[in-house]
Amino acid sequence: MPPAGRPERLFHSFLEAAPDAVVIIDGGGVIVQVNSQAERLFGYPRMELLGRPLEVLMPERFRGSHVAQRQTYSEDMHPRPMGRGLDLIGLRKDGREFPIDVSLSPLPNEAGGLVASAIRDMTDHRRLEDELRARTRELEEADRQKDQFLLAVAHELRTPLSALAHVAEVLRSPQADADVHQMASGILERQTAYMARLVDDLLDLARVRCGKLELRRKSIDLRTVVPPAVEFSHTLNIAGSGTLPSVPR
Repeated sequence: MPPAGRPERLFHSFLEAAPDAVVIIDGGGVIVQVNSQAERLFGYPRMELLGRPLEVLMPERFRGSHVAQRQTYSEDMHPRPMGRGLDLIGLRKDGREFPIDVSLSPLPNEAGGLVASAIRDMTDHRRLEDELRARTRELEEADRQKDQFLLAVAHELRTPLSALAHVAEVLRSPQADADVHQMASGILERQTAYMARLVDDLLDLARVRCGKLELRRKSIDLRTVVPPAVEFSHTLNIAGSGTLPSVPR
């Protein structure tokens, strides 16, 4: 039912050319006209919708509150989006629910009370929003892990740097004998190698972010791990006591 004063054929052509589904209701919330886009969107033939309440196009749990909202709108009708900030849900004939966006526009009519609802399927839009939120969470987590990694590396660098600085100070001492020099040389070699591995870890971080990190598994002989750990413990003693112990075994 087109508004009075508008040629019916022109109005019908305009309705069918609309990019969105359009549902027109009267003052009582009864559907009086729909376009073909609305038929396809909700899965109803046109004649099954005409004369039925608008609430048939929404889940039952929302129908009661929508009647009250519709009555409130009828008291002050003006073009506006419906439910700004709300998640609006449409209901297809087969029972499937889907997210929608709705814009309301009162139509000029002698009888008054006609309102056109332009309805858009937001399924793809919501899916993209969900994907964007998930990607944002992934990036935030990656950034958090990066900060933790850098903090751990900085902490790990402090001990060998402190030990190396102290060893250098001891080597400058005229009291350092050949055994002390030999032990200090070993500490320097091992601690610089340790720091080189930390630098490699930093490079691995860059490779992870670029997706170029390759993980390789290999067996480790614990007999090669324990002695450096013992020496590292001695290194901590050096930094804390200010003296070089005898050559560690």
